[in-house]
Amino acid sequence: MKNHITEDINLFILNLTLTLRCTLNCKLCVADVPKYSVSPHWTKEFLYGAIDKCFAIINRVERFQLSGGEPLLHKDFVEILQRAMQYSDRFTFLGIFSNGAIVPSGKIIDLIKNFPQEKIKFYISDYGGLSPKTDNIKKLLTNESIPFEVKTYFGKNQHFDGWIDYGEYAYQGYSPEHFREVFSNCAVSKIGGIWSCRYGQLHRCTRSASGMDLKAIPESPSEYLDLFADCSISDQKEKLRKIMDLPYLTACLYCTGDFGTNNKQKRYPAAEQIKK
Repeated sequence: MKNHITEDINLFILNLTLTLRCTLNCKLCVADVPKYSVSPHWTKEFLYGAIDKCFAIINRVERFQLSGGEPLLHKDFVEILQRAMQYSDRFTFLGIFSNGAIVPSGKIIDLIKNFPQEKIKFYISDYGGLSPKTDNIKKLLTNESIPFEVKTYFGKNQHFDGWIDYGEYAYQGYSPEHFREVFSNCAVSKIGGIWSCRYGQLHRCTRSASGMDLKAIPESPSEYLDLFADCSISDQKEKLRKIMDLPYLTACLYCTGDFGTNNKQKRYPAAEQIKK
């Protein structure tokens, strides 16, 4: 999907990370949870500001996603969800992603039930024994008539055949031609990016956000939007348009995912645990 400079800015997927605290410690975690000695965690006030800034700059989002880490570990999840729901006229669909370890509270259920059901879905990543509450959650959501989807990540028939190993941010030394090929063929870039809102920054790819925060790849301010920068909304919009039109990202040079999530890339069993 090619983005062009237009008056409106429309994104396909915008993923807001509430916390990198998690019940799991997965080897191939795309959010890089195991790489942090102290898991980043943002206050509700900070996240309110990030949500407000995003929708001041972005005109429309097809899929607005709340994730982590494990987002249900955030003690203020209800209030953050309420803030996100205030922008229901600006997104087509709101997704909540959880790993089947925590049963949503009654307040969360009531909030979701009173939201247009065609605009929301609860996603459960089922890792078998690592997701001990999956059946309880499924029963609860079914009884409350809340839309949900279970993605199975254990056994022989895993969702998308498992996970991808994006590597340890080692410089790949791609030729300019291969660099552009990797970016243009990556499934993430083909849909215009899976935009990651973390640390008050908006990145086109989660690997870009994590890599720069961990100082595992070079800092490239021209490749992300600082939502809280001291500049006008029109200036923010203009910078975001330029990021949307970049022919590649620095993070691609440090990614062994090669062709992202398409079928060319080798898959691995999901959620292999690392001892903390």
